[in-house]
Amino acid sequence: MYQYILQIHSINRYLVLALLLIVVVSSFIAWVRNSNYTKFNKISLSLLTSFTHLQFLLGTVLSFISPWVKFSSDVMKDDMMRYWAVEHLTIMLMAVIFISIPGLTVKKLDVSKKKHRRTAIWTGISLVLILAAIMMSGRGII
Repeated sequence: MYQYILQIHSINRYLVLALLLIVVVSSFIAWVRNSNYTKFNKISLSLLTSFTHLQFLLGTVLSFISPWVKFSSDVMKDDMMRYWAVEHLTIMLMAVIFISIPGLTVKKLDVSKKKHRRTAIWTGISLVLILAAIMMSGRGII
C-alpha cells in the first residue's frame, strides 16, 4: 500500500506544480493587464486547490506509514530525517494554506484586479515555498 500511495503522491506533485505555474503566471499577467476574472481563472484555481488538498492528504498518510518519517527523539539529530518529519510537513502545510487563501477569499471581492492580485501573491508565495522544499530535499525539481 505504501508504494501505491507514494506513486500517486509523486505523480500528483507534477500536476500540482503545473497547475501552480499556470495559476501564478495567468493571474500575474491578468493583474498587470487589468483583465477580467474569467471562468478559466476560477476553474484553474479550483483545480489547483483540489489537487493540492489531495496531495496534502496523500502526504499526511505517507508521513504515518513511511519508513523515512520517524517520530522519535533521534529525528532532530539527523538532517534527512528531520527534513521529512518536520521541515517538509511544515513547509507543505504552509503552501497548502497559502494556495487555499485565494480560493476562499476571491469570491468576496468585486474587482477583477484585486482577485488577480490576491491569487498571484498567495500562489506565488506557495510556489516559492514548494520549490524551496524540493531543493532542501536534495532532489531536483524534475
